[in-house]
This record gives sequence, C-alpha cells and structure tokens, in this order.
Amino acid sequence: MFDDEGFRFSNGRFTYVRITESDETACRGEKVGQCFRRDRPAITISTSDRGKLDLGPERIRVKYLFCTQTFYFKDTEHYREIWPDEDRCFWARKRHFYIARYDGEITERQ
Repeated sequence: MFDDEGFRFSNGRFTYVRITESDETACRGEKVGQCFRRDRPAITISTSDRGKLDLGPERIRVKYLFCTQTFYFKDTEHYREIWPDEDRCFWARKRHFYIARYDGEITERQ
C-alpha cells in the first residue's frame, strides 16, 4: 500500500506528487483515497514544484522559498526513509517520509 502523497526527484527538481483518483478505503482511519495499492496498474497525479534539488550520497538539499532544507535518507530493501535536519526551514515538516518507486503507468494532470 502507498500513501496518496509522494515525491519525484528529476531534472534537478524536487516535486511534490499527489494521487488524484484513489477510491481505496484500507488507509489510515479508513478514509477514502488516502492511499492506493502498490500493485495498481495506473494512477493519475497532480504535482507541485518544491524547489531546486541537490542529491548527495546520504542527504538531499532542497532550495525553496529562499531557504535550503537538508533531508537525510536511508535505503532499505523495500523503501527509502527520509527525514529533515533539526535545523528546519519554515516550510519543512518534522515528519519522516517512507517512499518507494511506483512501477505502474502515471498520468500527470495539468
């Protein structure tokens, strides 16, 4: 199961991604659309640019709204854990993220 939110790292940019058409109910609090099955063959997403990306061997730096935030990451067999440095930009949350590559077809909503 994947969360309905995620990130894309490409072309030197850090992009926030959100799935737009999930009807899955086996999510947190059984709320409709808060997640989707990892084996789903296709998804539609909306995106929002979150800044310039500098990807290092164990850290990510994102420059957005005049502030550069450092995130650290650790890879496991099934996912990547990402968390912010304690010195956070005003736009960065405290929470940890657990992300993995989605292998199905992706349609980007404009």
